[in-house]
Amino acid sequence: VMVTHDMAVHANVADRVAVMYAGKIVEISKKEKLFTNPSHPYSKFLINSLPKIGDRRQRASAPGNPPSLANPPEGCRFHPRCPYAKDICKKHVPKLIKDEKGHYVACFLFSDEEEEGENVVQQTTRG
Repeated sequence: VMVTHDMAVHANVADRVAVMYAGKIVEISKKEKLFTNPSHPYSKFLINSLPKIGDRRQRASAPGNPPSLANPPEGCRFHPRCPYAKDICKKHVPKLIKDEKGHYVACFLFSDEEEEGENVVQQTTRG
């Protein structure tokens, strides 16, 4: 396990990457998928904010400000900044759901599940 904010380190060292927002895991993916086709809205903003060689356009960032970790918002912690937020996002924490390819995402865009869940993976994931 390596914790870093430097996405270049992830790209060069890791096989799998867990993306966290405000202390909660929002996505776990093989690095190739994360860097080419992220699922969670925060992951998309994160990857799209990275500079690209030869591209001088201004990079996108999530609107608004990060939440206070001492007093985080109810529900999904990203909902105040998410362009896709629904009412359920404001009230419930999405479960970390695994797809058939071993990709995990915690977002109500990918689940009809309205139960509150924990962003915890209960099995060890190895790359």
